[in-house]
Amino acid sequence: DSNERLSREGVFIVDELDGSGDFKRKEEDFCFLCAYVENGVPTIGVVYEPQKNRMFFAQKNQGAYLTQGVSTVRLGSLTPTTWEKSLVGHPKNYKGDKYSKLYELMGIPESRLVRSGSMGTRMMQVALEQTHMILGYTKSLKEWDVAAGNVILNERGISVTYGSKAVKKFL
Repeated sequence: DSNERLSREGVFIVDELDGSGDFKRKEEDFCFLCAYVENGVPTIGVVYEPQKNRMFFAQKNQGAYLTQGVSTVRLGSLTPTTWEKSLVGHPKNYKGDKYSKLYELMGIPESRLVRSGSMGTRMMQVALEQTHMILGYTKSLKEWDVAAGNVILNERGISVTYGSKAVKKFL
């Protein structure tokens, strides 16, 4: 993307295939992401997971929704959890050891990791309370990876923070 385009008053940000590796392997952890951003703030987000037959969508200050099949429900209140019971969304295809080192430092055992493919899928696991956090430990995270999920998670009352310079600058 370009700073010129991203600095416009209104812009659509689309990731037409988040989790391309899973898509190629005919696995289910891929999705399509679309967000509308006004003055640098994501205001509408849509995440579609075709293999799971579900779509999440949200508009700023209007709530977050899940459509599965022909049924649409508003995602309600979050269930409180403790640190000891919290689950972490982990990238299932990551081959290095930087995450395991970070988890060890944070006291997160292997038993609390939930593996899935794309960042959009991991964000929706948080939206559904299947996990409670994601540690996106990468320099390559971009606005198209997080803008749509940001709106949905914010509407659920979930704080989203970024360390990536590219994403921080934009969001």
